[in-house]
Amino acid sequence: MGHYKANLRDVEFNLFEVFDRESILGRGPFAEIDAETVRAVLDEVRNLAEGPLAESFTDADRHPPVYDPQAKTVTLPAGVNLVALSPPRITVDVGTAPSPSPSPSGP
Repeated sequence: MGHYKANLRDVEFNLFEVFDRESILGRGPFAEIDAETVRAVLDEVRNLAEGPLAESFTDADRHPPVYDPQAKTVTLPAGVNLVALSPPRITVDVGTAPSPSPSPSGP
């Protein structure tokens, strides 16, 4: 169990009381979803947020980066892997893409 505790009560209050999202459940694109399903999904997301995700941020939360406003620099704590913070690279093999069909000429 990590150090983070999700405030599910506030999330549910905002969804169901403030924004009245329960009124859209059970119809249209949400036809197969009811409030009980939403609460079950939120509970599972809380389990992830308080468990594996929170554990992965423990060290960074206890040793945060330090900003120096004079030098306008940020000092990262030892052990921070900048490669892990970079967005993933996506490669696309364009050699297998179909060639565009010729377009009709003229107006």
